[in-house]
Amino acid sequence: GGRAGAAAGLCALPLRVLRGGKRGCGAEGSEHFGGGRQRGGNGGGAVSHRGAGRHALGHRGAKRHNGARAVCAQPADREPESDLSRRAGEAFMTGRVETADGKVYELPALLEWRLRRTGGVPCDSFRVKCLYSAEMGEALKAACRFAATENGVTRFRGVIDEWSAVCGAEGTVLTVEGRGMAALLLDNEAEAMTYQRAALSEILKDHAACGVAWEPRGEVYGTGEYAVASGSSRWKAIEGFARRCGLTPYFTREGVLCLRSAAEGRRLVLEEPEGVIEASYRDRRYGVLSEVTAVNRAKKLRQTVRNEAFLARGGSCRRVVYVPSRSVNELRYTGRYQIEKSAEDARELTVTLAGSVDAEPMDRVELSLARLGVRGTFRVSETLHTLSASGETTELTLWEV
Repeated sequence: GGRAGAAAGLCALPLRVLRGGKRGCGAEGSEHFGGGRQRGGNGGGAVSHRGAGRHALGHRGAKRHNGARAVCAQPADREPESDLSRRAGEAFMTGRVETADGKVYELPALLEWRLRRTGGVPCDSFRVKCLYSAEMGEALKAACRFAATENGVTRFRGVIDEWSAVCGAEGTVLTVEGRGMAALLLDNEAEAMTYQRAALSEILKDHAACGVAWEPRGEVYGTGEYAVASGSSRWKAIEGFARRCGLTPYFTREGVLCLRSAAEGRRLVLEEPEGVIEASYRDRRYGVLSEVTAVNRAKKLRQTVRNEAFLARGGSCRRVVYVPSRSVNELRYTGRYQIEKSAEDARELTVTLAGSVDAEPMDRVELSLARLGVRGTFRVSETLHTLSASGETTELTLWEV
């Protein structure tokens, strides 16, 4: 009841359902109790941060580093502009947890955070730490979702996998860990079925209906049959169809599933960025395929796809795959897909910058780094935003395109 909630240090906010199945937080009509004044409303109990129930964590605040220069986002059809100065000021990330019945609880001020964004697979992940009191336990046992916001903008939304509280020299600290919303598709198995001529909306309706919100898109139809194999995850069922249509499934930082083409990402610029803590460049040959032959024994069909660029560099790594494809075009797609997947991360640049950088997976970055002799266009594969005792950093993993 009210006594337990007031001591918890968690602030419950009402949750209202928006159109399209998305949920949002609204402060209006919230009910405050446990030492705070009450206001009429339609929400469940909300606990005010008043008196002894509030943790004073201001001394642990982290400042942004002004040395790094921000990337500059540009529409895909415009020329990229030069770098802009980074935002200065305090790092102010807040965290909240949500329960299955719609209650939302604001966590005490975050001491540390680690937000990894890939947009797909491997899954996004998060880990945050804050102070803990015993009365918070019941709300945390019911929590299933986590969201991090910064200056009113959602930076991460995902599924809570576990939480733990540890008593030590620095007090009692809560750690909450989990994955992005793609976890709901990865953890749930799809029903085996075959589509004669499927539409994207049909695939999403059949395989994304497990608590995942998706962004509407114009109708897209596949060519020929599409089969979902027994034992496939819902993610694999959606991804397999999307790839055939030239699209990539991608989760936004708000936790919404989108299907995008390679040209839809933002264009960013990092020209000799300041504040570089560490940078590394890797050129990998091992595992890159030079040739793939796809074979359908039943219909006596075969199709060979060659990686001419790798062959010209002296590469030699051939594979033969046996697939139940129905046509030569499907065999060709299989071979091309195998080659592209083997080479997508062959040339990788990792850059760690001081502070926070506004970059997302699937963005394209025009980057030059004279110390490594690197200059070119890269696609953001992964971002890692961290705040710890040593400061705030952003690590970008970039694949050359």
